[in-house]
Amino acid sequence: MPNENLEHFYSKDPFEVLGVSSGAPNAEIHRAYRKLSSEWHPDKHAKDGRDTNEIMGKISVAYETIEKKKQKEKGKGTPPSQQESGNFQSDLRDVMRGVFDDINRK
Repeated sequence: MPNENLEHFYSKDPFEVLGVSSGAPNAEIHRAYRKLSSEWHPDKHAKDGRDTNEIMGKISVAYETIEKKKQKEKGKGTPPSQQESGNFQSDLRDVMRGVFDDINRK
């Protein structure tokens, strides 16, 4: 059962929502996102009648906010033609694969 203290999910600080420091490395942020996504996935709580969609949404928004901020910082000072362009479809596929792998392991 996920931690019942839900206050941090209502923070405006996306790092607090994910439970990581603002200076956390990308790997730690991604790990925290995957762990929380697995714990709070609505399909995992369908049998106990809990509606976790709101919390899952807050987790996703926090992760996306941090990722966008990091991408923006990464691109500062680099001409657009030289910036790395992420492949959204591949990135999403990797994140979803990780979430479902975590769910299937439990």
